[in-house]
Amino acid sequence: MLRRSLAGVNIRYNFYRQDKLELTVGTGLMYEAEEWDYDAVDSSDIPSNAADPVTHYIKLNTYFKCDWKTSHNSRIVAAVFLQERPDAYIRYPRLSQLLHWYVDVGKHVDLDIGYNGMYDSRPVVPISKYYYSIITSLLFHI
Repeated sequence: MLRRSLAGVNIRYNFYRQDKLELTVGTGLMYEAEEWDYDAVDSSDIPSNAADPVTHYIKLNTYFKCDWKTSHNSRIVAAVFLQERPDAYIRYPRLSQLLHWYVDVGKHVDLDIGYNGMYDSRPVVPISKYYYSIITSLLFHI
């Protein structure tokens, strides 16, 4: 995937909220635009004269999120998202998950170590239905 843009609105409910733990569920609508290429596709699976696909969908979005403050300087955030097109409800779901560990390493600097995974029942290009990324970032804030 080259680019992904999202815009939407959700309603959420914090069904458990304490100093160190917050559990949230939410649902809503989103608009999603994606631009793909064939770089990760086996050359035998690339259609002849293939143009890079671009998709534009309205999707339903439902999620569960856990935000746990593990210590005074770190927290773990985990979430699972179910995204579905209203015109193909349950037939082409996309299930995303994330797990991030944020550590305050300075007054204005955080370290983020994260895992983002996605199961796509119908990928835009012929790739594995499950793909993921592992990230490490420094976050600077004022």
